[in-house]
Amino acid sequence: MAKGKNGKPRASAFARSAAKSEPSDDMGEEFDYGTWHVTYSGCVESENGAFCVKLAGAGKDKKIGDRIQWFSTKGKAVHVSGPRLKKLAMLLSGCEDTDEYNAFDPEGLFLDALLNADLDAAADLLVEGERAKNTKAARALLATVVRIKVTKGSEKDDGGHFHNGEFSAVKDDGDDAEESDDEDEDDEPESERPAKRGKGKAKDDEDADEDADEDAEDEDDAPESEPESERRPAKKKARRK
Repeated sequence: MAKGKNGKPRASAFARSAAKSEPSDDMGEEFDYGTWHVTYSGCVESENGAFCVKLAGAGKDKKIGDRIQWFSTKGKAVHVSGPRLKKLAMLLSGCEDTDEYNAFDPEGLFLDALLNADLDAAADLLVEGERAKNTKAARALLATVVRIKVTKGSEKDDGGHFHNGEFSAVKDDGDDAEESDDEDEDDEPESERPAKRGKGKAKDDEDADEDADEDAEDEDDAPESEPESERRPAKKKARRK
């Protein structure tokens, strides 16, 4: 350890700066790479200006529990993180496109409320902007299930890779459409489904039909008045000479 002018131990500039800061809490577990259905649950801003968005698994992904996604605002990263966070705000406001959202939140007040985890302010803005009829409806809108796609980003200085996150509407998820189609097929009445017959069953049916045809032919050849059991070839009478 280095010593100061008075001969006493002196910490490095980084250690002195860190000592004056507030210790950070464990923010939570990051997402694995992939796509997930989630709901927004909060946001925390770090000292370096990065935003830690807190999300919770929802729907088919409820089992993943609480997760976090970081959005950096350093340097050029702000040009990437800004639009991605704005997309989240669009989804939670119920806006269909950028023009509609810009008309609703021209000053970025709604987005700011989300970044500060101020759900009361966010709900009030939704009601004032006529995005929701009342506070209850606004709260329901803020709990909208959205889709986040997490991909591998650039390498970190201390090892590992950053996690890039992009939001989109669940209804735009192709997997959901396929699952919906499968459910529709399962709901189809059995009476409308074509019957499936195995080869063995079809063969047995054919043999049964052939036997029935042969029996019918035999019955047609026999006189109606004579039972089949009494049918015998007629004997010719010998002539007397």
